[in-house]
Amino acid sequence: MTSIPSISESDAAMEAERAMLVSLLGPSGVGDILEAVDSTLVTDPAALANAIAQRERIATSRCAHRIKGGFSSLGAKRLCAMLANLEKEAHTSSWTEVEAMHAEAMAEFDRVVNRLNTTWR
Repeated sequence: MTSIPSISESDAAMEAERAMLVSLLGPSGVGDILEAVDSTLVTDPAALANAIAQRERIATSRCAHRIKGGFSSLGAKRLCAMLANLEKEAHTSSWTEVEAMHAEAMAEFDRVVNRLNTTWR
């Protein structure tokens, strides 16, 4: 399993990523990235929850992978590590374990989205 960074480590990585993106792309470029992430915020978590509810291992893994990819460029290391574990464990772990991992990842997802909305916009 992938090691899960602490919240403070993840927040520091997100801040460093934001600063780098602003220096490379300017504020409007960061805004474009956030617009792309906004679509992920709506569709992908629902698709992941549905895949888990339907007990579809491959779809669960793919959805976790897609969300992970959307947030990896934002420095959300903690969320990405949780999703990497979910992506991998979806193939072999019990559904009870997958559901617990999903709940933890979605709590972190909510925290990251709140941080993006308060510090990146």
